[in-house]
Amino acid sequence: MKTKFLYGDITGDILGAFYKVLAQDNSEGLKEEALTNALAIELQERGRKTRREVSVTHRYKSKTIGSGRIDLLVANKVIVEVKKLKALRNSDSKQLEAYMESGHYAVGLLLNFNKDNPQQKRLDKPNFAPKSSLRKTLPAQNTSAE
Repeated sequence: MKTKFLYGDITGDILGAFYKVLAQDNSEGLKEEALTNALAIELQERGRKTRREVSVTHRYKSKTIGSGRIDLLVANKVIVEVKKLKALRNSDSKQLEAYMESGHYAVGLLLNFNKDNPQQKRLDKPNFAPKSSLRKTLPAQNTSAE
């Protein structure tokens, strides 16, 4: 049985675009900003809406304590953080998780554009998304007894 992931169609397009950009001859010499722009172009060509540098506000006890910028938001549903490192670090996952929580997004992807060691990491946090947005995307639960 095939597992269905929340926004699997969107993340599938993102991963396809990631590997297409990574395969370009000049991707090794590009910085994160240029790679993010190339990724956005690939996604737009696949019919996906993208937004760059989306601001999120971090709160503590209902008070603003800071802000951050999401590298790429796809279809207003999936956060993408672009890295160009030898390997992804735990702090990268924590940063993505903080953006997801602050922005109320249920799905995030970390993409590491390292030609020798490309990496992708998916984070699913359905409890971060507003309940109304999940009702539209999650299949109805069968609550009847068999």
